[in-house]
Amino acid sequence: MHNPMKKSGFTLIELLIAIALMALIVGALDLIAARVLSNYSAVQESQDLVPQARYALDRMVAFVQESDYIVAPETTSSTKVLTVSERLSDQYNNAIPPTLPIYSAGGDGLPDADTNKDGLIIPYELLTLDVAPGGAGWAAGDTLTGATSTKTCKIVEVLTTKTYTVKDRTGAFTLGEIISNGSATADQGAAYPTFTPAAESITFLLDENDASKECLNKCLKEKMPDYGTLQTGDHKAEIIICENVTAFSCRRLSPGIVEITLTLKKGTKEVTLRTTAKARWVD
Repeated sequence: MHNPMKKSGFTLIELLIAIALMALIVGALDLIAARVLSNYSAVQESQDLVPQARYALDRMVAFVQESDYIVAPETTSSTKVLTVSERLSDQYNNAIPPTLPIYSAGGDGLPDADTNKDGLIIPYELLTLDVAPGGAGWAAGDTLTGATSTKTCKIVEVLTTKTYTVKDRTGAFTLGEIISNGSATADQGAAYPTFTPAAESITFLLDENDASKECLNKCLKEKMPDYGTLQTGDHKAEIIICENVTAFSCRRLSPGIVEITLTLKKGTKEVTLRTTAKARWVD
C-alpha cells in the first residue's frame, strides 16, 4: 500500500559517496590545471629565449658578412669574443674631415666607415717598428718608402714613435730594411716592420662579471666604433644585446668563415643556437 508520507531523496551514505567522488574529480581537475599552467610557463620561457638568441646571432652574422677582416677568433680554438672590421653601420651623415659626421638614424646611404665620404672604405693599417726614426721623426701626411723593397705607404696618424696608422700601401715591405720619409730614417731589425689591419672594428663579447648588474646571468655585449669623432679606433660605450646568456663561443673554420654558438637559460629552460657566417670580402 502506498504511503503518501514517504519522501524520496538521498540517504546519508549516498551523500557521503557523492561528496567523495566530487572531491576526487575536483582534485584531478586541479592537478591537470597545474600541469597545463606549468607546461605553458615552460613553453613561454622557451619562446622568450629563442627570439633573444636569434636577434643576437642575426646581428653578429650581418656584421661578419660585410667585414673584410676577422680579428678574433684567430684560430679554430673557441673564444668568447668576436671582433671584425665594421663596414655595415649607417647611422651618420658622413662629412669630409675636419667636419664632424652628424648622427642621423636613417644615415645617408654611405657606410659610416667611409670616413672621407668618397664612396670607399679605406683599409687603414697599423705600422709597427722596432726602431723609431731619427731626427725630427715622421708626421701625418708623410710618405714612407722602403729602401730595399721600394714600396710606399702614407701616414694617416702618428700613434707613438714606433706605431703609425697608414694607408695606400703599395706592396710588401722587406723585413729588416731601412724606411724613410725622405729625411728621417728608421733602420729596422730582422722581424720588422709589421703591418696589421687597423680598420674600425666592432666587437661582441661575453660579460661574465657585470659589475653594474645591468642584466640577468651573463650578458652578451656589443662595442661599436664611435663615428661621431675624427679619431680611428675609438668606441662607444658597450651595450647589451642579449641577456640570460650562459655560454658564448666563436671559432674560425677557415680564413673567412666563423662558427658562432650561443646558449641562453631562463628558469629550467635552455636553448642553444649555432650558425656560421662568411665574410664576403675575405678570401
